[in-house]
Amino acid sequence: MSLPPPAPPYGLPTLVDVLRHRATAQPHRPAYCLLPDGEEETERLTFADIDARARAVAATLQHLAAGQDAAGTPPRALVAYPAEAGLDYMAAFLGCLYAGVIAVPCDAPTTRPGADRLGWIARDARPRFLLAPRPHPVDDGTGQPGIHLDVTEVPVAAADGWRRPELHSEALAFLQYTSGSTRQPQGVMVTHGNIMANERAIASSLINDEDSTFVGWLPLFHDMGMIANALQPLYLGALSVLMPPAAFLARPIRWLKAIDRYRAAVAGGPNFAYELCVSRTDDASRRRLDLSCWRGAYNGAEVVRETTMRRFTAAFAVSGFSAEAFFACYGLAEATLIVAGAPRNAPPRILDVDAAQVRAGRLIPATGAADSRRAASSGRPVADTTVTVVDPENRRAVADGTVGEIWIRGPGVAAGYWQDPAATAATFGATRADGPPGTHLRTGDLGALVDGELYVVGRRKDLIIVRGQNHHPTDLEWTVQSSHPALRPSCGAAFSDDPADDTDEQLVIVHEVNAENLSEEETTAVAAAIRQAIAARHGLHVHAVALARRGAVPKTSSGKVRRQACRDAYRAGWLPLLGHSLEA
Repeated sequence: MSLPPPAPPYGLPTLVDVLRHRATAQPHRPAYCLLPDGEEETERLTFADIDARARAVAATLQHLAAGQDAAGTPPRALVAYPAEAGLDYMAAFLGCLYAGVIAVPCDAPTTRPGADRLGWIARDARPRFLLAPRPHPVDDGTGQPGIHLDVTEVPVAAADGWRRPELHSEALAFLQYTSGSTRQPQGVMVTHGNIMANERAIASSLINDEDSTFVGWLPLFHDMGMIANALQPLYLGALSVLMPPAAFLARPIRWLKAIDRYRAAVAGGPNFAYELCVSRTDDASRRRLDLSCWRGAYNGAEVVRETTMRRFTAAFAVSGFSAEAFFACYGLAEATLIVAGAPRNAPPRILDVDAAQVRAGRLIPATGAADSRRAASSGRPVADTTVTVVDPENRRAVADGTVGEIWIRGPGVAAGYWQDPAATAATFGATRADGPPGTHLRTGDLGALVDGELYVVGRRKDLIIVRGQNHHPTDLEWTVQSSHPALRPSCGAAFSDDPADDTDEQLVIVHEVNAENLSEEETTAVAAAIRQAIAARHGLHVHAVALARRGAVPKTSSGKVRRQACRDAYRAGWLPLLGHSLEA
């Protein structure tokens, strides 16, 4: 059961007002600490410290370029600090909010794809500022690079020159560029009101308070990393412990040890994070952990798997972890973050559904000897948010248990896409043919409502249709990764390929393997295991199995598989393959 949010400062209009209140009322209370290697704390900031740094950055930005740009909108600032400098990232981001500058959280580019992404964002956002340790050769399309500012060189004394801008709930706070899992990144326009509404919803759903310490490893340019791990603790007056994603991915137990060490109440990530924790730890290390403090283990950003939660609970029961701690949830950048969440202090609801009916687009309880699968609920819509499942073709709500597109209304729904009115109208301006007046956010996600709870099954654009039956790639990928020990968990993509003779779509599986090399015999054995598992579980024939090197499968910054990019790379012959098996 969700509880109403506590009293002020939660009634304040913007996060700037909240932090100013914290700095005055709780100046010495710890706000952020950083574990750059995932283990040793090297820096800590109180609420007074982060407020002073934010005001100093804001005053400098205001001095460098006050007022509006030529288009009549506030200037933008790319924020691109490496994950190891997480507290500098927060000073830069909050400094933008304090200055009335629209923040654009980005990754510090260390690879060619990262630099390409930053260039794309720069050309779209047209920033006036680049807040980063050093200038980056960013082409914003104008030929004139933005003003570079390293916030570590801004003296705290500059805070005295800060002047609070005119801020209101409808004003843009930042542009959250989407992960790009199914298309080029788009700048979601998040307002100050969106932030406050979403933080209230998270606090209410998770029953968080100022004693709810957070430990997070997700990147701060990701919606879950920023909204949940960095801004929710600030909103609450709680401590946020940050570590780089690389530190977690290299040794997942670092995250668990930090939860234990700081007695964290809230920590989470995508489903694959929990899988990594199980596969990369042993019983001896688990017995040395005390995770009894962990009461809000949120699981979102990709399809929630009942099997994963069950495996994690069983593995870490010796650490004091309880199944009731899991908080399965659903959200997206276009809704700021959270949309739905499971009830607290109870395990997420699980349905045994008929697998054949799922392929027909319905979640129907399995009976008798019917082939079944277990579906995990992502909970109920959060406060003041309405979720409707709609037939995307006729724009009418579907019956309970029928799969359709998830549409949303609520105060967390963002203002649209930056400088893209056509995409904004198509995604944020959907209207129901059978429902109340007003617009909805079309998520592009497929799911069903059962007894008021939301079950997410996948992305509409990724849906594979064979002989009139719907197959969700996440289900196929889950079957594949369990079919042979050589396959890397959460490192595969399933998609369809159109044959030249206009017959049925052909199923292609691309998956990374642990080995550096594969013999022909090994390729044949792994491919046979995959085909057997897919045929037994889903009744499908796999046309092609492509076994790839580590890191070959394209992913977003949050670890989601970019299936369309993988399909394009496969078709073009760009994937570094160790083995390839084709069957007609």
